Amino acid sequence: MDAIHEQIVCPCSAGHPRNDHQLIFPLRDDRLMLVWCEYYITRPSLILPRDPATGGTRDAAPCRISAKVSDDRGRSWSDTFTLQDNTGRDNVKHPCLVRLPDGEVLLFFTEWNALDDRRILMRRSSDDCETWGESERISSLDGFHCLNNDHALRLSTGRVV
Repeated sequence: MDAIHEQIVCPCSAGHPRNDHQLIFPLRDDRLMLVWCEYYITRPSLILPRDPATGGTRDAAPCRISAKVSDDRGRSWSDTFTLQDNTGRDNVKHPCLVRLPDGEVLLFFTEWNALDDRRILMRRSSDDCETWGESERISSLDGFHCLNNDHALRLSTGRVV
């Protein structure tokens, strides 16, 4: 039986006060890709801001979708890279990755622009997450739309929900 292996893969710091909404996605060559929302500081006044209601960092803080790759089943991880830049006024969050039968990978995420302006977007990769096409908005109406991380599914019919 394998021994338990523990490590902090995405530590918080003054410049990165919060990490959340994570998932692990299998790549084709037995590698794993860890994907998460990485909050970051854009000016000194944002260092460790606290929400009075929760005591934590505010949800509307600047955030991007970051990733690391492991080729040894999660025992070690690559350096961090940006999977999705922050294109929202506030941030981007809630990553979801879905592989289609032809191998194409879909990345879904929520773009936060205001409390009443949150959009679901999608990008496509035909080379196993190496490169991505342009973002496509898939929430057609204006308003508050949110997709929780790792909740997009491909049904047996092929439909993605």
